[in-house]
Amino acid sequence: MAQKFAYGANALPGCNCPAAEAGKQVSGKALFVAESYDEFVTSQTGRAEGEIPKKMARENWEKAIQEMRDRASEETDSEHAEYLREAAAVGEEIAEEVF
Repeated sequence: MAQKFAYGANALPGCNCPAAEAGKQVSGKALFVAESYDEFVTSQTGRAEGEIPKKMARENWEKAIQEMRDRASEETDSEHAEYLREAAAVGEEIAEEVF
């Protein structure tokens, strides 16, 4: 059976969100990326939570990482820009672990 990933929740029966799957606490920077991922998936599925195939999870996790990078490059507050860059790096670590 193909691996599934949760969105809209850290875990659902039989699957986890990418951050939880990587064994990360879904808080702080990991939560920031996970919330963006949830928004991307929800906009595609029309549902606030559920499970999706690994390919769709990877694509949307990568979009969330890119969103962090894009927002960091546009941010005028240097502290917030740094936080966004660090969130993108955490997202990349998670992606390397689970995808």
